[in-house]
Amino acid sequence: MLNKHEVGLSEDDKIELSRIGLEIAEIVYTVAESRFASDNKGYLAIFRNITDVNPLTNEVMQELERRDAQTENPNIPTV
Repeated sequence: MLNKHEVGLSEDDKIELSRIGLEIAEIVYTVAESRFASDNKGYLAIFRNITDVNPLTNEVMQELERRDAQTENPNIPTV
């Protein structure tokens, strides 16, 4: 796959990848908004600064794990 010029994805695969990408983008945006709302930093400054990116990444990963757990077991209470 790495040596191919094109990746052969079905339309369903493309739709699913698009959905997942949008979901992750929305989570990153939501977490960044809540974390940096009081700072006067722009997004470029946040994403170029490792001390901002690491906690943001950790929170995004925690949210993805929470959503995965919720999907696997809908009886888990949401926070």
